[in-house]
Amino acid sequence: VRRYRGAPTFFKQDVYTIQPYFKAKIGPVTAQGEMNYAFGERRWESGVPLDDIDINSFSAFLDADANFGIVSVGGSAAFVQGQDPDDSDEINSQLSGGRDWDPCLILFNNTTQVSKIAPRINTWVPVAVEAANYKSGPTGEMRNAWFVQGRVGVTPIPKLTFKGSVSYAAAHEQPNIGFGDFDRDYGWELDLTGTYKITNNLTYMLGGAYFWTGDYFQAGNDSADLEDDYMIINKLTLAF
Repeated sequence: VRRYRGAPTFFKQDVYTIQPYFKAKIGPVTAQGEMNYAFGERRWESGVPLDDIDINSFSAFLDADANFGIVSVGGSAAFVQGQDPDDSDEINSQLSGGRDWDPCLILFNNTTQVSKIAPRINTWVPVAVEAANYKSGPTGEMRNAWFVQGRVGVTPIPKLTFKGSVSYAAAHEQPNIGFGDFDRDYGWELDLTGTYKITNNLTYMLGGAYFWTGDYFQAGNDSADLEDDYMIINKLTLAF
């Protein structure tokens, strides 16, 4: 049971999930996958009187990597159901990709998301889209999206690994909030990283990412001028 306070309403909701998953290793291939189905009901308790709403939300992912000596190749596919703007009787957007899943350096990366009162790398996302809770990124937990990624890695010595990946994402549902027809294209991203294991608990990573912004972020305004995004990052990680 979760209680949420918003203006001007309060609600409780009971959410149940079914989460079948698997992990497998066959020869050089390691694979894993999971499906999540959330269902339940949201009940409004005060504020504006609203009808109870059913919760019906789905997400899934599949991930596989093959190791061939110093070279590895792999890919991922993921889906998180978005909210149908024409259906006010159900909540379809209950689930997300999760806070601990960062498939890219920019796109759907929850680590690079910082406080709303501080500068963010996604300040170019239309404010109206954020306010309507329809946006899926580029940073933060994956929501309302189809996602695919191909990647390759090279480990010339045990402590040093270079990785590269190309990713693409598109919206599952197109918002309908008065800005015209939203395009489904979130965009493409290229990531390149190098990671060195200093000790068993300490690693250093240097990386760069380039995000080709999709027309989804025009918010239905075809005349809006979008700019691509990029970042360079270095990170020292201490794990216990």
